[in-house]
Amino acid sequence: MEFFDAGDGQRESIQSVTRFESMVANQEQYYFDCEEFQDIIEYYLLRTDFQQAKTVVDYSLNLHPTSIDLKLLKAQVLVGLLQYKNALDLIEKIELFEPNNTDLFLVKGTILSKLKMSDRAIACFKQCLSDSEYKDEVYHFIASEYQRNLEYEEAIKYFKLCLRENPENEAALYEVNMCFECTTKFAEAIQFYNQLIDESPYSESLWFNLAGMYCKLESWDKAIDCYDYAIAINPRFSSAYFNKANALATHGEYHAAIQVYKESCDYESPTFITYAYIGECYERLKEYETGLEFYKKSIAQNEEYAEAWLGVAICQDGLGKSNEAYASITKALELDHEDPDFWYTASEIEERLGYIEESIISMRKAVKLDESDSSLFMDYLQLLDRHLSHNIVGDALSEGIEKFSSNGDILYFKTAFMLKQGKYQQAYQCFELALTFDFKSHEKVFQYYPESKDNQNLLELIDAYRN
Repeated sequence: MEFFDAGDGQRESIQSVTRFESMVANQEQYYFDCEEFQDIIEYYLLRTDFQQAKTVVDYSLNLHPTSIDLKLLKAQVLVGLLQYKNALDLIEKIELFEPNNTDLFLVKGTILSKLKMSDRAIACFKQCLSDSEYKDEVYHFIASEYQRNLEYEEAIKYFKLCLRENPENEAALYEVNMCFECTTKFAEAIQFYNQLIDESPYSESLWFNLAGMYCKLESWDKAIDCYDYAIAINPRFSSAYFNKANALATHGEYHAAIQVYKESCDYESPTFITYAYIGECYERLKEYETGLEFYKKSIAQNEEYAEAWLGVAICQDGLGKSNEAYASITKALELDHEDPDFWYTASEIEERLGYIEESIISMRKAVKLDESDSSLFMDYLQLLDRHLSHNIVGDALSEGIEKFSSNGDILYFKTAFMLKQGKYQQAYQCFELALTFDFKSHEKVFQYYPESKDNQNLLELIDAYRN
């Protein structure tokens, strides 16, 4: 936020500006008092026409060389021209005569911030708090400075003070939300937003932010309710519709999500992302033809959007068009080869087409890109088990056990693998370990090796660990 922002209440006087510009154009000399000059300078500052503002401020100081207000404006002009050190020199000279001027400290604090002298900037801003008419603005300056220094706790503290002074400060609402996300203090954020809502129940932005925090906690029903309140307050709030649809989709309510995505398009032109998200909902519903239609609309707007090409591939594969799907996933990988989901999908399509070597390579790349995903590694193991020798599967299994030593799925898979090899004692030991970590999933061993359903030793171990 800049100290000469439009929200600072600075007045514009078109008549004075017109008169000044006429004077310059006609090469004449008119008289303007200090207040008129301030209006003219602020007019140009608000339009970021800093060079013209400098012309005016220099002229004004020739007529009114002792005006503190005009000198302060000159410092602001110098900041706009990126002449921070010159601005600071000027401010420090003014400070000798005006040591308690609140406006001076605001300007000085902003200059120090530009010079990355954060501690001094914050100290200047804090000096303004006792006298400033616009405390929310000053709190905002302080909070923003802490935020730039990644001191999110302090930033949150001052953003809260800012918003208690003015709950409608949209910029502060946006920034404090970012700070809450950076600190993952979602519960604290929810409590704070609820307090503000008690005071300003018709603030669509507060309801919107509160909904976002509930999403972070995966409290989807509460999030959706909050988005509904935001929409009730402002029925044209397109972002609330869009985010509500996202929440519904994440919650698995795909039909409802589609409807709300489409409602958002009534108030804002649909983007390639909107089309892709609608396509994904249809894809999840296995309505592949319709999903394909929306993914193609997305690509028509942005043919470089890799996620849409992924969706096209999945829908084509779902429709049994695996050759077309292979071409689409290849295109997706050309655009983004760092996403494990893309390689995973490629592996599935390649396996269906009988490209086994390529399928294994693709799955291995997916595993490499997301080494923390045990489910992905399990799919890799099962792919190897379907197509390669026991020795290769065994080596991969050893790698998996090393990475995910307490993962029940992998231990149950190892149990099944050992049973197939006739290594019963090792299998039972592994099974017992798996039961210790994840008893609820014990039936997976029967999925991995159906012949083991009647294995009495396994059944006895299950009974032993059931209690």
